[in-house]
Amino acid sequence: MDLSIGRFCGGAVVAAGVAWAARSRRWLSPGGGAAAGIVGTLTVGGGGWWWGTLMVAFFATSSVLSTLGRRARGGQDETVRGDERDAVQVLANGGVPAALAIATAASPARSTPLLFGGFAGAVAAATADTWATELGRASPVSPRLIVGGRRVPPGTSGGITPHGSLASVAGSTLVAALAALGAGRGWAPGSGERLLWGTLAAGVAGATADSLLGATVQAAYRCPRCGKPTERRVHGCGTRTVLVRGHPAITNDTVNGAATAIGGLVGVAVARAITLPLQSEGATGHAVTSLD
Repeated sequence: MDLSIGRFCGGAVVAAGVAWAARSRRWLSPGGGAAAGIVGTLTVGGGGWWWGTLMVAFFATSSVLSTLGRRARGGQDETVRGDERDAVQVLANGGVPAALAIATAASPARSTPLLFGGFAGAVAAATADTWATELGRASPVSPRLIVGGRRVPPGTSGGITPHGSLASVAGSTLVAALAALGAGRGWAPGSGERLLWGTLAAGVAGATADSLLGATVQAAYRCPRCGKPTERRVHGCGTRTVLVRGHPAITNDTVNGAATAIGGLVGVAVARAITLPLQSEGATGHAVTSLD
């Protein structure tokens, strides 16, 4: 068990600063800023500074892509709730990683490589999904549903494009590279090479699961007046939307949370498959420096 009060306090200060900067750029709502501060504090305090680095990489790149995408489209995307991420959206993407970081602080040291593998996998899944969504909207061809292959309007849940698929891999690769770098420098537990491939696989698996759930069980609405797909029950034009697919209780946030959990499970599974043989041979893994 490693509960460092000093690291929790330091994490709280840094997380508050990041949340404030995000609020000033209107990336987060007031509730989203509070949630981001909590997630950041728990991540750094429970796991370590390099764990927080992975979370910041996800949040910063995703927010920049969202902002650039809105500008390219000429304003707010009517398929989503709004420009600023709220508390539920923050927790849907960051709740599982933060929980794994806290679990690390309360677990034996031998469990740390497994939990870091899961943490990196969950962050990679969130990054892969967000990058796929934002860059996929720039595709010159209409998306197809991942189930059945039917062409659907841009922004439809479960729709995929070549641009989005490549973006998914790129987002996973970024997080995987950071996880491997941290392990290689001794800033995070585990084997750098194995974390690289395991995190990449976890990210792609989580993003794929997100698309599958989005195309099958997630609630999908359409505005009867504009004919546009949306996640909102009331469209931006003020018209009440109609449920066309899925279950009303299963929202995009529900699917995002499930996707990060799946990414985390894949990350843990890969880390476990690798760690157990190493332990049987007497290997103990890399030492972790003070960055943790």
